[in-house]
Amino acid sequence: MIKNYHRNRGVRILALLLILTLSAMLLGGCRKRSEYDDASVSVPDTYASYDVGDFHFRFEAGWESTNWDELSSTMDGQAALLGLTSNMAIYWRMYSPTTAIGTVNYLDFGYFEVGREVQTSDLEKLMEPLDEQASTLKKLGISCDELQKARIRSYNRAEVEALTYCYLVKNEYVTDVVQVALIARGSRVYTISLNDFTSGGDTALLEQLLSTLTIDEPEK
Repeated sequence: MIKNYHRNRGVRILALLLILTLSAMLLGGCRKRSEYDDASVSVPDTYASYDVGDFHFRFEAGWESTNWDELSSTMDGQAALLGLTSNMAIYWRMYSPTTAIGTVNYLDFGYFEVGREVQTSDLEKLMEPLDEQASTLKKLGISCDELQKARIRSYNRAEVEALTYCYLVKNEYVTDVVQVALIARGSRVYTISLNDFTSGGDTALLEQLLSTLTIDEPEK
């Protein structure tokens, strides 16, 4: 399974790149900040604490860091082939212990630099286009099904507001459940992307991360 994943990693990267690049292109003017329903979930006591840049959270124990420069370079190459500009900087990647069925899952952290102050309400305009991306990917020959429509919720006692969505990418070798969160902070839209090659369906893993997430305030 791991070998097959590496053979087909381009499909996963292409799918993520297209959706996140389109997300960046759609960001526009500001609106007044609004309130969102709380979607926090409970987290097992066995979860470990992690620090990724300014992000601090609890997640499944045993995850380790790996080389994110390679992923960023690969995404830039895929973007060039499509005639796109990858506006997303990947700055951290984590990977899970090998599961009982031989799969390894990945957690990527990145951001778009918007160039102005951005609010959570700016992400609302992305929701409908993101819900249409499964059809876009299918037209490119990528098997993709939407598992969760785009929605904005608050987490960790309103510490974090995030737009989340989930889709399934698959071919004859690989089934990849991609859960993505977009978080507006300062002049950046941060992205957290969980690539799950194990469960075959939507899980609470990303919501568990968001439910414990705190972000350091930017220096003034």
